[in-house]
This record gives sequence, structure tokens and C-alpha cells, in this order.
Amino acid sequence: MPKFKINNEAIFISENQKLSFFRTGREVTFRSKESKLLTLLCDRYPSPVSREAIKEVIWQGRYVSNESINQTIKNLRSKLSIDQGIKTIPKLGYEMNVEVKRQNILPPLGNILSRFFN
Repeated sequence: MPKFKINNEAIFISENQKLSFFRTGREVTFRSKESKLLTLLCDRYPSPVSREAIKEVIWQGRYVSNESINQTIKNLRSKLSIDQGIKTIPKLGYEMNVEVKRQNILPPLGNILSRFFN
């Protein structure tokens, strides 16, 4: 279950398709394709993701129009509400244009061990 900290403003947990903003407490829920695309962009940060990779990973080789990809990106940008969060790379694809950090989803080892040895 990937978990990402985006621009030190929000946490995105791909499994539950939610983005939570720290300061405001606002939560955003993504549709399945939006969540998968955001996960792909975060996973590949800081590298760009080609349209072909998006088609293959998100739509799993099924036909998808460029307009569908554009609309999904537009929806992500709107829901992220982080200025310039997703950058278009002309004739290639897209990349996250803000800092993304993969977060540890497991509790610290000390917390796990203390359950058994205390």
C-alpha cells in the first residue's frame, strides 16, 4: 500500500484513494483511474511518465484516447489544488513538479517489538 507525502502539504494513500491536507484537514477522494495515475506519477518521481506508460499501466493495454488521459490529468490537477503539481512534458507525458516522498507504512520496529517483550 503506497503512501506518499506530496509537497509537504498532503498525504496520499493509494489504497483508500484519498489525499489528506495537513493544515486544513481537507480530504479529497479520487476515482480509481485518478488514484492509479497519481500513484504512478508519485512512484516514478522525479522522472517523467510517458503517455505510453500511462496507457499500459493504467488502462492495461486497452484502447484509450488522448482526451481521456488529458481529462484524468485535468481532474487530478483540480483535486490536488497544489500550484503546478503536475507538469506536462511536451511530446512525452507528465511528471510530478513538486516534492514527493514515499512514506513508511509500517510502524517503527520498536513499536512492534514492544508488543512482544513488554
